[in-house]
Amino acid sequence: MRLASELVARRPDRPGRPGTVLTIAEGDLGAIDVARYRAVIDSDVEQPLGLRPVEPAEVHRIRGLVAEARGLLTEADLTLLDEIDTLGHQIVLATNASGGFGGAATVFLWGAVVLNPARVPDRVTLVEGLAHETAHALLFGMTLGADLTTNDPIERYASPLRRDPRPIEGIVHATYVLARMNHALMALRGAKSLDDRERVLIANKLAHNRASYEAGLGVVLAHGRFTPDGEAIFDACREAMAI
Repeated sequence: MRLASELVARRPDRPGRPGTVLTIAEGDLGAIDVARYRAVIDSDVEQPLGLRPVEPAEVHRIRGLVAEARGLLTEADLTLLDEIDTLGHQIVLATNASGGFGGAATVFLWGAVVLNPARVPDRVTLVEGLAHETAHALLFGMTLGADLTTNDPIERYASPLRRDPRPIEGIVHATYVLARMNHALMALRGAKSLDDRERVLIANKLAHNRASYEAGLGVVLAHGRFTPDGEAIFDACREAMAI
């Protein structure tokens, strides 16, 4: 109760605004919140991520890309921009020693997404990455953090986004996320300021994500046992990808 009261009463030092870019360092978040962020993101004690802050130059670079990406979305789809701003108004940059960390979102860190800037070379990839992580947040929001499936977490299957076999819940998330990534990329094609290289990049990403989505969908349909809410959410996802 003491901790719950502290969290409810807590006020951030600076107001959150869409497109805020920080790194997981005490100078940006404060020592207490750095510990909290790491604890809720790095939740697998058997495979610790060891998240650490990124260099100031990378923070500066991503801030520039965020401004450019928001400009693209303003041209292409204001509704999508508003959704991304709502679900991930704070972008927290982090890396780890192995370089294997790509990004994360969790219901316990509502309104923030975590990205590894090494995986974000350009503004199109940034939009895709934000669509990826906010898609996880959207699922958490629609279910208030509850699972979409009733499968035993011990069960493991091939995942479209991970090399190691994953629980079906993670594969449902990954498959849904791939659909949302393509939704964002398709919307992005309406931005007039895209150059020819970026249009080719979007086309390649759409094809790659579609193939991964189909792979994930096959596993989900073969093995997933949905909750009623999960079934309704995933059915809507399938309908959108069938268009």
